[in-house]
Amino acid sequence: MTREEMLQELYKTNVAAELIALPSEMALECICVTSQGYAYKWLPLGQWPASVIKFENCDQLQSVQEKILENSLTLPEIEGTALYHMLEDLLPDCFSDDVESSLGELLSNFADVDLPNDGKIYVLCSAEDRRPHIKFFSDYKQFENAFCDAVVEDITPWETLSDEELEDWFDRTRMEFDGIPCSEYDE
Repeated sequence: MTREEMLQELYKTNVAAELIALPSEMALECICVTSQGYAYKWLPLGQWPASVIKFENCDQLQSVQEKILENSLTLPEIEGTALYHMLEDLLPDCFSDDVESSLGELLSNFADVDLPNDGKIYVLCSAEDRRPHIKFFSDYKQFENAFCDAVVEDITPWETLSDEELEDWFDRTRMEFDGIPCSEYDE
């Protein structure tokens, strides 16, 4: 395959990531690929931002959305649900009186998510200024774009690679990368 053919194929690459746990560094190494190139990023262990919640039936989803819109959602109302377990895992320090009063604000984007056909809602969590931010997506492509904005920095463009490097990355994108790894929560 020629260099140009490999580049044309790499320009079609979907966003994907591979994680490597580095316990001695207390970090995750994230290798991301996009249609533009590849990037490396280190994140603290336990702070992977991507999750997916799988809803078996949308009645509970609609009920939570209504309560968020009414600003009446409380933690006991979602206790035991996949949403609750996700919050517990992603934001373990947030289960306090402060969260109870700001739960609607924390989950405000959840109320705007369309009901997914496949029952999956994708989640990105970050903590900017020591304050948690959670974004929900029913569309995987929107999730991919938001993931790139939040995680992928300093991309090395495909066209800057040597022929040998390009061939290596071409092979790796075909064998090692399959979407964005997500912590999964089922209802």
